[in-house]
Amino acid sequence: IDGLTDTVFALESMSLPTKMVSEIELNFMNTRRYVAGRASFESIPVIVKDTVSGKIADEINQWHQQVFDPATGGIGIAANYKKNAQIILFSPEGSVSRSWTLEGCFPTAVNFGSLTYDSDDVVRVDMQLRFDRCFADFGGASGLTSVPTPFGNIPTGF
Repeated sequence: IDGLTDTVFALESMSLPTKMVSEIELNFMNTRRYVAGRASFESIPVIVKDTVSGKIADEINQWHQQVFDPATGGIGIAANYKKNAQIILFSPEGSVSRSWTLEGCFPTAVNFGSLTYDSDDVVRVDMQLRFDRCFADFGGASGLTSVPTPFGNIPTGF
């Protein structure tokens, strides 16, 4: 996610985008015909693992406060809180096998997890990401020349 530097390494799970096209019913004599209507995308759930320092939860909280600031009750300006993101799937040998580019992302809900002494579980932050549109590249990662990892940038080979 553009501007959120640490969340790239903490992703635990997420759903891939779901694309939808509404249908428009047209009555024609005694039958019905259908044509495509407006396209839309469902929001996606994302779960990240927080660190002991809380840096990842802090980044997500700051981003969400750009959307809605509970101290002032104000809603932010879309140009300030909407970000672009990429979902990159790697093949077993480490090359990029496909990617998704999401435009206009912002968190609509954030759950900062739960704490308990009864478990060794890490703290997870759940968020719901809404986005305007997405583009899939199932042939690799066109436009990506390298992918950031904890070990440095990996060339994509595309």
